[in-house]
Amino acid sequence: MKRLARVTWFLSLGSREKPHAGRRSLYWRAWIAASGRPPARRDRLSPQVFVKRQARIIVGDTQKDFRQQLVH
Repeated sequence: MKRLARVTWFLSLGSREKPHAGRRSLYWRAWIAASGRPPARRDRLSPQVFVKRQARIIVGDTQKDFRQQLVH
């Protein structure tokens, strides 16, 4: 497959001293989707699960931001 562009996805892990991915975070959901299973109790959510993964995405324009306010 030919690469047309590279898109970066920023997943926040909080502002604590150590990174934290809570059960409601986007990182948690992405990790489960990439690994194919939920983490075992006390399992570390290693970013290694994302290595050598590909995704087909659609990039488009938007009219509203995350607060549903119109973007000019």
